Amino acid sequence: MNPAPPPGYPPPPGYPPAPGYPPPPGYPPPPGYPPPAGYPPPPAYPPAYPPSGYPPAPPPGYPAPPGYPAPPGYSAPPGYPTPPLPSHPTPPPEPPPPAAPPPVSASPAPGPSRGPGWWRRNWWALLVLPPLLVGAVGYNIVDGYEKWAKLTPTQAVSGQPGAWVDFADARLRLRSLEEVDGLTDWTGRPLDLPPTVRVWQAVIEIDAPSGARIEACDVVLQDVTGDTYEADPDELDDADIEPFYGCLRPSSGPATGPYTVTPSFITPAVEVVGVRVTLGTELPRYAWLTPPD
Repeated sequence: MNPAPPPGYPPPPGYPPAPGYPPPPGYPPPPGYPPPAGYPPPPAYPPAYPPSGYPPAPPPGYPAPPGYPAPPGYSAPPGYPTPPLPSHPTPPPEPPPPAAPPPVSASPAPGPSRGPGWWRRNWWALLVLPPLLVGAVGYNIVDGYEKWAKLTPTQAVSGQPGAWVDFADARLRLRSLEEVDGLTDWTGRPLDLPPTVRVWQAVIEIDAPSGARIEACDVVLQDVTGDTYEADPDELDDADIEPFYGCLRPSSGPATGPYTVTPSFITPAVEVVGVRVTLGTELPRYAWLTPPD
């Protein structure tokens, strides 16, 4: 028979106590050593795992959290309510395909009758429209033509070439109409003109009293086609020629009796035939002067 170990003396590892021999206080039982039936377990000896009744039943009526999804593979214990899975919005249904257009028939059905057309309904107005139009604008057309005719030189007062012509309150005649070459400026240098132009000078003799209305005349040169050219154009501003001030008596000329004025003109390469002398108070009359033969 083995003698009892001293108090508090731990037995060597793996030393089993004799059957029925209680382990000393605080002595841990060897692993897997079951106590004998009816023998109280030592203090702090863990009970069998898991204890009876585990897991506990869920409280009655305990709701799951709203929308809380269970983890994958999780199964709730028996009697435990399963939380509802989150709902997803249902996609709207696809619209039906458009219906095919109806076939076009070769001969469409005639529509409802619209009655007579616009021309047939308003033929009477179209008949009276031309007379009304003539009555509304005809007077203005005639009046405008009369004013144009009064302000346009259309009635020539002429005489023999180089002869005197009575016009307004004076007598006039064209003494000469000649082409001029070799013009110079005021410094004596040749005047720079395009080679395609021609320069003409007319010498007009006027017999009128001092202060006569003819002094406010205008003079233009006319070619064989009827085109006219103004006197003293801008191209001749620097030319060393006698200035032209209309039919005004020159200060260097005689105080009474006939005097002369010398207008200058520029034309393309054309043939000229004479000059027109106009006065605003005499229109539509004008003096037509041609040079002597």
